[in-house]
Amino acid sequence: MRTRPLTSLALVLSSLVLASCANTSSGGGGTTSTADTATNTGNDTGSTTGNDTGSTTKTDTGSQAGTEKSIVDIQKASAACKPGADGKEPASFGDVAGITIRNAVVTTPAKKQTSDGGLVGIYVQQKNGGQWSGIYVIGKKDSEIDQVAPGDVITITGDVKDYYCFTEVNNKFAVIESQGQEMPMPITVTTDDIGDIAGKDKTEPYESVLVQLHDVVVGDDALGSDGKPHGDQYIGKTADDKALRMGSTFFGVYLSDKKPDGTYAPKYPKGTKLGTVTGVLEYSFGAFRLVISKDPEGVVKP
Repeated sequence: MRTRPLTSLALVLSSLVLASCANTSSGGGGTTSTADTATNTGNDTGSTTGNDTGSTTKTDTGSQAGTEKSIVDIQKASAACKPGADGKEPASFGDVAGITIRNAVVTTPAKKQTSDGGLVGIYVQQKNGGQWSGIYVIGKKDSEIDQVAPGDVITITGDVKDYYCFTEVNNKFAVIESQGQEMPMPITVTTDDIGDIAGKDKTEPYESVLVQLHDVVVGDDALGSDGKPHGDQYIGKTADDKALRMGSTFFGVYLSDKKPDGTYAPKYPKGTKLGTVTGVLEYSFGAFRLVISKDPEGVVKP
């Protein structure tokens, strides 16, 4: 087992924070400081994605293990998160403090969770894969979460939070068990299985899971919550099929380039055929989107 605990500086800062908060009270009764993450990823999403959910990550870096939970159990419990009577989803749902997920396989590179890069996020998945087996993990820059790569196996201790029905783990402490292990095989799905047309209930089991689609066609821009294009595109069976949103937030994987006038030049114009598309599913603002983790294969432009 290879362990790389957080730096001594982080431990000192954590101690100072706890000491300074000892005589204060917060709405939740706790004394742990939190860092606000309410920012856009900024890359290609005009609407904030599941990763830009404004969730908070505690600064406590203690290594005490929490109650062991499987990702499948956590995700199935969160499936009950639904829009309220007013059509809006709850900002917070199903919080669970102090859990430990053992031997999770990292499926994506780390990416910035906040615009200043102070927090980063990764996707992890249970080794045996399958539906419900993936989850998004947020941690501090320069922590173990920021140092792992796809194929690494880690054990995570932290708190579960459903933020607007997107399930996250706010990491407190992580141990790298091994590095460079074999990646889980993506689940092959179709746009009948996942996406806007398939609906939330049908798509929910694939949230944060590594999936792969074959022989899809790029369609129109998928507009953000402000009604403007921000780089996401629809993919489906035809160029006019608005089945699933496709986006990119991982460094080095782009769908479009922003031009000086503020418009975007698409890398894959409408009508482009994609032989294979691989990525993970995020959920935000009532819609899922496939965040591609590598460039599509078998590209045929119109």
